[in-house]
Formats: sequence, structure tokens, C-alpha cells
Amino acid sequence: MCSDSLFSTMSVMRHHTLARRETKPAPSATRYQLEKMSEAPKPKNATLDDPNEEEKQDYGVLTQPEIVERFIDVLKSKGKMYKKYNNTDARPAPAVENIVTVTASGEVETENFAELGDVVVRNQTGAQEEYILTSAKFEARYKLANTKKADDGGYREYVPIGDAIGVEMTPDLMRYLGWGEKGTFIAAWGHLMLVRRGDYLVCPPEMNEIYRIAKVEFSETYELSNQHGICLA
Repeated sequence: MCSDSLFSTMSVMRHHTLARRETKPAPSATRYQLEKMSEAPKPKNATLDDPNEEEKQDYGVLTQPEIVERFIDVLKSKGKMYKKYNNTDARPAPAVENIVTVTASGEVETENFAELGDVVVRNQTGAQEEYILTSAKFEARYKLANTKKADDGGYREYVPIGDAIGVEMTPDLMRYLGWGEKGTFIAAWGHLMLVRRGDYLVCPPEMNEIYRIAKVEFSETYELSNQHGICLA
């Protein structure tokens, strides 16, 4: 299988800490991220695992089921099919690791906690932002690019496969979701995700989750999948 060699390196992988990766338990993601995403005071009892109605009202936070329910039809009607044209780097995650995704703007996009068997993906962009995929998702989206050994950080290069459906977030679409210049929602992995005007909301062909790709990173990694980029879902 394409990722056999990735997971075979797990026992000998050396763990190198990158500057923007948290190496100790982070505070509650809602408190941790909202202080970076908004200048407004954060609630004293804010928690990500159980966001209350007051938090959602104050910050316009949509849960994953809410944003899927409200936005999948928009992706079906306005979205286009894209493919990732840039290779990516990946390594097996250790038993527990906190990855903070930072984009070219310097903002925290989201964060996630890896478990043993997950994969840490590092995009070949200017920001070299990292994020986590389960092994099943990784194997469905990437194949090994070459037979080169892993680098000092345990990363090997992979070729993206498959498509994604995306739509640029215009002012009208931001307002449709109750947002202004920016908004937040809870990603499928249970942590907050920041969205700004001009970014893209994206879903896999299965349309079972929605996530954000920042405008700069989208242009550095994605292109139309067919001649017209028509969504065929």
C-alpha cells in the first residue's frame, strides 16, 4: 500500500520540534484560538468541547453539523472541482502530538491533537503549514512520490490524488453564514477553524465534512480539476 513505508518508519523516527508546534498540552482550544481570532473579550468559561449558546452568539461559531447542513447546498450549486497540484510532505505521528496550523498571514487557522496511527502533513507552501489526517484519509488522498528515505524530521514526499469541491467565500456568502469579515466554525476534528473573506470552504467528494483553506495557501496548492472546474456532485 502507498503508505506502508510511512508507517514502517514509526519505530525509528526521531521527533523534531518545529517552532510553531506546541509540545505541551495546550489550553482549551476555544480560549486558545479565540484570543488570536478576535479582539473581543473571550468568555471566562469558554470550552471547545461543549460550546454554549452564548459563545456561539458572541463569536458566530457554527458547529460542524450546522455548517454542513447550511453550506453543502451552496457547494453543490456554486462549488467547483479542484485538485491539489503541489506535492506534500508527511510523517507518522507519535502517540500524542499537538499540531497548530499557522498560515502565511501568521494567524492560527486551527489546531488538532494527533493519536498513534495518524499522519502529520506538511504542505509545500510558503508557510509550510501542518495539519493532521487519519491514516484512512491520508491513504485515500496521497501516494508515495519516490523511494527517498525520510529526512531528519521523519518526512517523506507524497503526491496528492483525488479531488475536492471548493467555493471562494465572497462577502455575500460570509453574510449568508452570519459572518462579517471573518468567522469561525468547529472543524470535523473538534477544534475551531478560522475563515476570512477570500478564503475557500472545501469538502471532499463525499460531502461529509467542511473545512477551510486560506486564500494564499489555496492558490499555492490547488487548481481546477477539469476544463471548466464544474462540480459534478
